[in-house]
Amino acid sequence: MRENNQMIENRLKRAVENSVPDVLANVLERIEEKQAEVNSGAAEVNSEFISQETDHQEKIKAFPTWKRWPKALASVAAALVIVFGLWLNLTYSTETMVAFDVNPSIELSVNRGERIIKINPRNGEAWEVIGDMDLKGIDLEVGVNALIGSMVQKGYISELNNSILITVDSKDDGKGEELQHRLSSEVGSLLRSFSVDGSVLSQTSSRDRHFEELAEKYGISPSKAALIEQLVEADPTIRYEDVANLSINDLNLLIEARQPDLVKVDISGHASRKAYIDLDEAKRIAFAHAGVTESSVHDLDIDFDYYGGRLIYEIEFEVRGNEYEFDIDARNGTILKYETDDEDDGTRPSSGPNTTKPSTKPTTTANSLIGKSRAEEIAFQHAGVSRNQVRDLETELDRDDGRSYYEIEFEVGNTEYEYDIEAYTGRILDYEIDSDDDDQPRSTTKAPTTTKAPTTTKAPTTAKSLIGKTRAENIAFQHAGVSRNQVRDLETELDDDDGRRYYEVEFEVGDTEYEYDIEAYTGKILDYEIDYDD
Repeated sequence: MRENNQMIENRLKRAVENSVPDVLANVLERIEEKQAEVNSGAAEVNSEFISQETDHQEKIKAFPTWKRWPKALASVAAALVIVFGLWLNLTYSTETMVAFDVNPSIELSVNRGERIIKINPRNGEAWEVIGDMDLKGIDLEVGVNALIGSMVQKGYISELNNSILITVDSKDDGKGEELQHRLSSEVGSLLRSFSVDGSVLSQTSSRDRHFEELAEKYGISPSKAALIEQLVEADPTIRYEDVANLSINDLNLLIEARQPDLVKVDISGHASRKAYIDLDEAKRIAFAHAGVTESSVHDLDIDFDYYGGRLIYEIEFEVRGNEYEFDIDARNGTILKYETDDEDDGTRPSSGPNTTKPSTKPTTTANSLIGKSRAEEIAFQHAGVSRNQVRDLETELDRDDGRSYYEIEFEVGNTEYEYDIEAYTGRILDYEIDSDDDDQPRSTTKAPTTTKAPTTTKAPTTAKSLIGKTRAENIAFQHAGVSRNQVRDLETELDDDDGRRYYEVEFEVGDTEYEYDIEAYTGKILDYEIDYDD
């Protein structure tokens, strides 16, 4: 990491040394050329005039010299204005827009000489990447080196998240395509120099109001909006709103799986799957939940797909005439959805560490609602309360994005609870616990917009077994987007506060310090802080 820091510093140093445009020589040269043109034209006119008007030679010679100076000075001034205007246009006029999207989204305005004249960070992560670097006037290649190096240093690009989107919008289509291919090659080589086997998606796209409106609507960059529009047009089964929140790496994985014909996008390398479970693990989870062995399965069909803003494995198979369908979260193995036409009593073994089926099992068929009462019992059990402790209970059957769920709200003491329980499976989709106590942990990080723990993080339905230090650490690493081998100074302790047990996980990656409080029984992220050492 220190070698990487030194590399970035050296590149910036060289960039700063060359950052002041050496325009004097060019200006003087253009002045001399312009003056030569003026003099040449004057000589031709003068020669023609002399040859045709020989009787006026003595009058012209007798004309005082000082009276001819204003005309000569005016010609020189006109030449200076033209050349200076040309220099200003070359130096401060935007010729090309170049955008880089990972999760940070950064746009660069570049002049005809490929120097950066403006930087536009489009989100908080982009500000973290830029830090105190002043890249105005810097050569584009050197500026790109500095930005990519900072993304790697701060963990935005890593072996777990190795995809980057480059978008070029140039006034000259030919130069735009040439720059697109050149930047793609340069960024790929640069990532390899940082020991990251990266995947680079590159495209040319003209900035227009349409993409700006899509970007504003979905909270993404115009460049990402352009990529998704191409993906949706090439594969009509994909809905724009469903994939807008996928990361660039997730989009890259989806593109690799679907193989759409994206004529305006070039892709080099392969998106990392290291943050996801593999195919064999997904099958093991499904078979364990169904209570079958792989040898008894036939007509097995597995697709890499997306659902509810996340990548999933869609697994379908048959066992003795019974059909099974599973949607399994590709990142952590959570069963998001399952259906079966088996007509037994629906009680299936839930052994296997990644199943989220409640210990008191609802029916496995997707054709029967579990009912309000059962949904409430699942929420009470998870919250560790009894029905007679609850007040202001409100339960409604709702539907969102094709999924039916029970929305349950209640209070116990000074604490408010909100649960979303899947209507057919009883799975806890989401929950939020809000205490009125002043010392209740609150997030102080600037990066994510919410500290509500996603339910994709495994949350056992029983509070009788601790998730363990290793699992708590992995939850923190996954949320931070880092791998264990990047981490240093790791400290994990089991702590207790106001009757709640949690793991306090602290570690550093690069110049960034992370602190997480992970609920000891559910794996819920209670609190986290990210401190960037600018």
